[in-house]
Amino acid sequence: MSSKYALKLITKCGDCTACCTHLTIGEPLNKPAGIDCPNLINNQCSIYKDRPQCCKDFECVWFRGGVLDRSEAYRPDNLGLLFVESNKPMFKDVIGVVRVHKTISPKARRLLWSLEKKHLFILDDVLYGPQELIDKWKEMYSHG
Repeated sequence: MSSKYALKLITKCGDCTACCTHLTIGEPLNKPAGIDCPNLINNQCSIYKDRPQCCKDFECVWFRGGVLDRSEAYRPDNLGLLFVESNKPMFKDVIGVVRVHKTISPKARRLLWSLEKKHLFILDDVLYGPQELIDKWKEMYSHG
């Protein structure tokens, strides 16, 4: 595999459109979570070149790299989970997890178990992670 090809894999979402369906998209689209974006046609963004700034700015944890392996196997549509980091400084240790598939595969479950040793994440409104991060989150959340 050439380095040019590897770079292309890292900087593209490929066929993944998990964020276009499973996340809330703000202005100007005002799309609720769980519904396909109206610009998603045949599993592709029909306005990609002119997409809103909120879409241009968004990067899931897989796309950004660091926490997750950037291989195709960990891409949200393949793994079945979409990992999202908070953009708020007070929640920098928090990773939100959104189900892309109804069931969590054994591979995805193993990944969650490995992540909960280092990170705090939220899946189905349940906190997972090291106890000190859970306590920190609960303290901040209860006073905010």
